[in-house]
Amino acid sequence: LDTLDKAQYQQSVSAVHFHYVLASSVVNSVARLQKFEKLESITFGRNQIKSIAELRPLSSLPKLRSLTILHNPINESHVMFRELILQSFPMLDVINARPVSLDERKACASRWAVFNQLATERNPLVEEGLKQRAVPEVSEMVDAIVSHATAVDEKIRCVNVHLDQALLAAVEEAFEDVRSVQ
Repeated sequence: LDTLDKAQYQQSVSAVHFHYVLASSVVNSVARLQKFEKLESITFGRNQIKSIAELRPLSSLPKLRSLTILHNPINESHVMFRELILQSFPMLDVINARPVSLDERKACASRWAVFNQLATERNPLVEEGLKQRAVPEVSEMVDAIVSHATAVDEKIRCVNVHLDQALLAAVEEAFEDVRSVQ
């Protein structure tokens, strides 16, 4: 991270890779990243990123067009990973080294239209000054719901695996009982 302060890199570097660096350390240094005039691409690898909300400060990087997140809990826990990234970072052209297609952009916009409308329309529950924060809050809420649903799905999968093992053990035991009676 100390390299982020070196002026000789700030005018020429267009891509930065952070491996084994906690994402919070990078995101807390977003002001330092903003000094990189040509920064278009950021790669994270093994940074313990669990939610998109952790990365949201990176949306302030005006030229960011590519975001790659590899080998992080968020990759394994989100079925809608690309769509959630695209919703939070609509300026991206590439997510995880794969270009964002126009169809993907349209599908994302369509699915999120209701949430975005609710977040931005006149709502007596949302004060006027909070409207700027409303879209990220809705996005964070959906992110949390998806994370929870994924965690529940994983728990159900584990229960099914253990149930299958218990049933198999019971059938084997019954088979052995029948064999011993004969």
